[in-house]
Amino acid sequence: MADEIPFQEGLFELGGGAHVFVSGDMGFGPANAGLVVSAGESLVIDTLYDVQHAQAMRADMANLTATAPVRYVFNTHTDGDHFFGNQVFSADTEIIATKAASALMT
Repeated sequence: MADEIPFQEGLFELGGGAHVFVSGDMGFGPANAGLVVSAGESLVIDTLYDVQHAQAMRADMANLTATAPVRYVFNTHTDGDHFFGNQVFSADTEIIATKAASALMT
């Protein structure tokens, strides 16, 4: 059996401008989100369970998004850990979701 890697919260580079943010257990289990930085702008994929964790994620992303602002947030589906943190992004950030997901989110 391989040694287990200890759980770590935070932002981790995957390569090619892609990153993953891993959040700690919020009572529902751990959550994760993505960040893609390219051509001077950024895309966030999912925004965690709540404002507190979404703000922590934004703080960890700040160095990368200072020169590539978040222009888009993509919510993959309607579980709370995927969109409850949307509100921490500026009003000019475009929120993207499927039509069905968008209807359930409201």
